[in-house]
Amino acid sequence: MLNTNTILVIDHHPLTLDGYIASILKITNNVYDFSFLKAINCLQGYKIISESYIENKPIDALLLDIDLLPYLEKNIFCGGDLALFFKEKFPNSKVIFITSVKEGIKLNKIIETVKPAGLLHKLDIDALILKSLFEKISKGNTCCFTPTIVNAIADYNKQQFSFDAKDIEIIHLIKKELKQKTYLII
Repeated sequence: MLNTNTILVIDHHPLTLDGYIASILKITNNVYDFSFLKAINCLQGYKIISESYIENKPIDALLLDIDLLPYLEKNIFCGGDLALFFKEKFPNSKVIFITSVKEGIKLNKIIETVKPAGLLHKLDIDALILKSLFEKISKGNTCCFTPTIVNAIADYNKQQFSFDAKDIEIIHLIKKELKQKTYLII
């Protein structure tokens, strides 16, 4: 599966954390010597990442939710921000999101900024999907999505390019730096 063995798992539900760990151990048949670090919010995750970096103890994979309690003092507002901090400290490590987020705009931002190895929706995930994800990542696949994620992104992308004639005219006026109140757009 993963060529590495330290995984940081972050979710705001402690039972969910234990479920992910148990599932990973089950699907890998305890063949790998995984070490798991756990956190339930951005503050705890930040501290673990920082300490591991300072102590030169690499974290090989980060498995987290997008919606996490923020760490405002460090401007980390969600799991996506924490993943960016993680990638800054451990650029060769994998980031995998398991989330209940369905908003295409949030998912698209995560894909563009974090470039995760996996983005799974909690409604789609089971042991077989998790095993498949681990196998795909170990073979070098760059990003694996579950069906709910794919559909949410497709719906978002359809909406992105549905400008009508008025929208295009407004964009042109803004582009020309003209004030909208100067013109009557009908």
